Amino acid sequence: MFAAKWRIDIKLSRDFSLLAQTNLAIPMAQSTEAGVKIASVRGSNNSTSFGLVYHFGWKAAKKKMDEEAMTMSEIDAAIDRVIAGMEGTVLVDSKTKRLIAYHEVGHAIVGTLLSHHDPVQKVTLIPRGQAKGLTWFTPSEDQSLISRSQILARIMGALGGRAAEEVVFGYPEVTTGAGNDLQQVTSMARQMVTRFGMSNIGPLALENQSSDPFLGRSMGSSSEYSEDIASRIDMQIRSIIQHCHNETVQIIKDNRVVIDKLVDLLIEKETISGDEFRQIVEEFIIVPEKNTYISQM
Repeated sequence: MFAAKWRIDIKLSRDFSLLAQTNLAIPMAQSTEAGVKIASVRGSNNSTSFGLVYHFGWKAAKKKMDEEAMTMSEIDAAIDRVIAGMEGTVLVDSKTKRLIAYHEVGHAIVGTLLSHHDPVQKVTLIPRGQAKGLTWFTPSEDQSLISRSQILARIMGALGGRAAEEVVFGYPEVTTGAGNDLQQVTSMARQMVTRFGMSNIGPLALENQSSDPFLGRSMGSSSEYSEDIASRIDMQIRSIIQHCHNETVQIIKDNRVVIDKLVDLLIEKETISGDEFRQIVEEFIIVPEKNTYISQM
């Protein structure tokens, strides 16, 4: 079964404050950018942070004993393992592998062409955990304030995989691979309406929820509103998602040529870095500058 894809957003920073807590020095290879660590992982928790520290600490101790330096590829692999799970066996070239490639490139191309979306860090067909493929994005510096435009961009980015399946293979051939994406999309749209006052209903907080609105996590909610308001909430959620879906499908249709090229390359290489991805896209279309939200508070 084609497991639901995980959309994981990760940020690399240039200090060792987290790893310093382990009292371990990590020998770095000269070719490695010094001071790389996990600064923030959207949706991360204490167990994730502990897992990263533990894994890096263990690796550092082993490297120190072997008098070897830790390379960037080893750091990257360690991050992937702790956050996304154990590496699986890559599929041989087949219809399924090509479908997964289109799904992942769909996420990445939409994220690349939206100015309010986080930039692509890498796209890979190397399975991890239940995910058959992964698209990683690099969040902006400040995640404490997120604009309406950024949320809509994330909804469209999350819909990119399903939209690519629809456009390339047809609606009858869409898969269960977008299951997790759709949960995130629905959660983000709902909380735009019920928590952040970002819909036609108005600037009202209709629900209180202990959750991360950008990962589809719900720890329980409370609400007090009429059936009429509940119906309007559902209509607004559907309106937001449908609008984003239509826009996303159009992006996929307008960029089929570069998408096909990227899919062929991804199948060949199995992993494409964000920089290489953007360079290829720029050969076909102007890539917009990324907009960042700067708080004036």
